[in-house]
Amino acid sequence: MRVLALKTYTIDCDNKVRSLKCIGHDVNVMEYDDRPHDRQGEIVDYAKYYNPHAIVYIGAVEQYHGRPVLSPDILCRLKDVAPTIHLCGDAGDTGWWETLELYDRQDCFSVQVSMDGSRETPIAKYKNGLILLTPTDISPFKPLPWEQRIVGGTVSGQGSFGRSDTYNKLKEVPGFEWKITSNSFSYDEVGEFMSRCQVIANHSATGNGRHHVKGRVVEAGFAHACLLESRNMITSNWFRPSIEYLEYTTPEHAKELLEWMRDCPISAQQMGQNLARAVNSAHHPVVFWKKVFEKAGVKC
Repeated sequence: MRVLALKTYTIDCDNKVRSLKCIGHDVNVMEYDDRPHDRQGEIVDYAKYYNPHAIVYIGAVEQYHGRPVLSPDILCRLKDVAPTIHLCGDAGDTGWWETLELYDRQDCFSVQVSMDGSRETPIAKYKNGLILLTPTDISPFKPLPWEQRIVGGTVSGQGSFGRSDTYNKLKEVPGFEWKITSNSFSYDEVGEFMSRCQVIANHSATGNGRHHVKGRVVEAGFAHACLLESRNMITSNWFRPSIEYLEYTTPEHAKELLEWMRDCPISAQQMGQNLARAVNSAHHPVVFWKKVFEKAGVKC
């Protein structure tokens, strides 16, 4: 199936685009934030030329993004070309809500998809809304045998709301590595690194201190790693604490749990296997895109 994927310049978009490619779709990728508003009609013209079966728009809020994003008028014109899908990575963050409501009022999309698992978002009330978890390319994840892995690690930016405090505390445990993301850190490198960790640490806070299910949660499952997740009600709505992952409450608690998992590798390995089964059955890209395309009314 032909898909036109419209993305920003940021590396965070890559795994979403690759999630379509890895399951066999023919994906044509365009950056939309590389031109001023008065040139956005070029994207509509190209969409008409390419004639895709579906258009996927990975959204951004202009006031925070710092570059032009597509106007509602352009989005509506794209929807006239093919069913158009909005992927929103932080729909549970209040900074997105005004934009989401605008899109809904102006009927910009065939479907709006929240990828952060939170139902505290306007998307939850839309007839064309879906609440799912991040789609990702599974091909970089090649889990190593357990005994060949390092104790643990994480891939993350510096962040706020306790993220740095947690990861710096975990670095006190020998064998834990914190890879700080940048646009030079490829997704293949992310998958390779996570696939050689016994434990993957994550911090669930959003930019405004709320909580959501980050892509790292799903990725830990594809890496067959034990997830060490900050306690929150969003992740526990999707996965089972103490069965499919472990919850921590403070940086000190996270360190204690990591040391326990280092000393009890069989328990950590079992949780990693449980998470892998849950992710593969419910959040594999085949499952994600089947739900999205059906909701969007894609005919192909």
